[in-house]
Amino acid sequence: MINEQTMNKFKLSSTKDVIELYDSSILNKYASDDMLISKNNYEHKCYLFCYGSNSLQQIKKRVNNNTLISQKAYLPNYSLIFAGRSNKWNGGVASIINSDTDDIVKGSIVYLKESEFVKLDKFEGSTKNKNPFSKIDNLYRRQYIIVKDKDNNDIQCIAYIKNNQKWMEYPSNEYLEAIKSNLIQHWEEYSISSNDSKLTIIDNEMNIKGYY
Repeated sequence: MINEQTMNKFKLSSTKDVIELYDSSILNKYASDDMLISKNNYEHKCYLFCYGSNSLQQIKKRVNNNTLISQKAYLPNYSLIFAGRSNKWNGGVASIINSDTDDIVKGSIVYLKESEFVKLDKFEGSTKNKNPFSKIDNLYRRQYIIVKDKDNNDIQCIAYIKNNQKWMEYPSNEYLEAIKSNLIQHWEEYSISSNDSKLTIIDNEMNIKGYY
């Protein structure tokens, strides 16, 4: 039989202050715009939406996980644009912008742990600010978006979006080929030569700069 002394160990004192599980000041410290990072983010898993040159093979290498798989996905009401300049790619690089049109951004999704996102942050230039979701200092920021899978189901994802989306110069052929190589994995039209397989080169003001 459980005695009264044992039971008292499990009783809440009427004079004891309630202990907050989360300190709101700590959460606010990591807030950027409307984004909050969980204090337990090491347990968090989420899909990554890949729309540029970030292929499955490249992600596997960067996060050191050969078991990853990718799935076909697209982002409605957004457009693929090119901005800035990359020394690595010798030209402009990809980003996405809400276009309020019927445009879609074709790509793929990969399921990652938070620790794997942290590894990717370094390659995406998302470590300039302590908060990878921040628009301040980071080259690319993380942002939550809703994409559609191959069955048109809504999937919450993280995408890396360029903070400075100003057009500077054309992307290199090498970079555009890398984007196509990534798309070919799930989008058959890019494996053949047709109008559907061409990439439209657009700036942040939705001006068409060319086709590839």
